[in-house]
Amino acid sequence: MEGQNSHQAIIEGLKDAFTALEFNMHSSTSVQSQEQERESLENENRSHGQAIAIRFIRERSLPDQQVHFVIIEKKDGQQEYWFCCMRRDSLNHWEFAGGGEVYKKEEILENSFLMLNLASIRQKNGFWAGASFLNSRFGVERVRLSFREGIVLEDTVQSDVVLFITDEAVTRPVQAEFYDRTGNRISIQSLPH
Repeated sequence: MEGQNSHQAIIEGLKDAFTALEFNMHSSTSVQSQEQERESLENENRSHGQAIAIRFIRERSLPDQQVHFVIIEKKDGQQEYWFCCMRRDSLNHWEFAGGGEVYKKEEILENSFLMLNLASIRQKNGFWAGASFLNSRFGVERVRLSFREGIVLEDTVQSDVVLFITDEAVTRPVQAEFYDRTGNRISIQSLPH
């Protein structure tokens, strides 16, 4: 039920960003189910005239906060990759705390070097971040963020995505470290802003 409520809150939050659009909600678990959902989604959009759909790809949670990675599929076939931040309000309901567009995979492919294009939101009571990431190109299996305050966040690349969340205040710069499947660090990147 909590996931359903947070998904609905994301849809409502994104409606504000994309005014006057209707959304369909889809959760993806496998390549085959993603293709079936896409086909079903296209038929629904044609028959109901809906302008947009959201596919929920990944999420990470703390008791009172969540970060989600979603793909927004527009009527014209274009896709946008977004991370969405959630928190519980005083009534214990999920509320949309913000989000942002993440670089598209095609834009990342143009780079010939390893780079983390991290979209993030920092607030006094937390940090949420996400990135679309092509692990097969460089062999990256895990990404670690280290902050000046000594806080370390880590995620395994899944569905070409990394997500980070903490309920502690952090400041930049942050150091990103990239590890392969054997645990060897293959690269380091400083994220200044």
